[in-house]
Amino acid sequence: MRRLSPLLIAAALAAAPALACDPALQAVIAEHPERSDDRDALARSCARAGRFDEALAHYDTLLAVDGNNVDWLLGKSQALLALQRPREALPLLERGRGVAPAYEDVWRANVTALEAAGEPERARALAREAEQAFPQSAWPRDKQAAITRMLLLEEGTRLYVALSHENLSGGRPSWQGATIDIEQPLAGSLRLLAGLHLEERFDTQDEQFALGLVDRIGKNWSWGVNADAAANAEILPEWSFTA
Repeated sequence: MRRLSPLLIAAALAAAPALACDPALQAVIAEHPERSDDRDALARSCARAGRFDEALAHYDTLLAVDGNNVDWLLGKSQALLALQRPREALPLLERGRGVAPAYEDVWRANVTALEAAGEPERARALAREAEQAFPQSAWPRDKQAAITRMLLLEEGTRLYVALSHENLSGGRPSWQGATIDIEQPLAGSLRLLAGLHLEERFDTQDEQFALGLVDRIGKNWSWGVNADAAANAEILPEWSFTA
């Protein structure tokens, strides 16, 4: 069984878009379309050149001959992943794992496809199974840890605590502050922020309460609003609003 590099997709994505599929193999297939080995090599050459649509067409032709060939199932899945169509790759990879449960690259691609399809919990569960199936490999443990960190950052409740102390010259009383904030996920990427801030200056203490919302806009932008209030404030603003 041919072993494909886990970096095949990344290498293909980095390939110059002007590259073409292997012309010698194209000529062979044009004359002998029934040669599966040559078509397989041509499909892989197309993937290396970054021509994933062409690779996909060749893998479709191959799988029409043998729908359980694991190398071809994996090759088509990797082309679909490169084309950002992970959900179409999932049934192919699941079939591949059923046909060849010891084919590690299929497991790894399956975990990647689940992540790309926005199913991190299923990806982590499959990586946990892969850890049992391939105890000699480090990637299942690394993948589980990476997914756990991602879920904590994106979905977990965040707690922020800050303390400050400033010694003033001239025998003046020190300034001190303490802040505790909680950030709670709501629907989707929307998050609620709530906090309490205590500020002490010149032997006077104010309490300030804050409430806000923050959300993402696409991949590169976010918006947020925040309001705070300090009843009977002497050293902090009585209220403020930020957007």
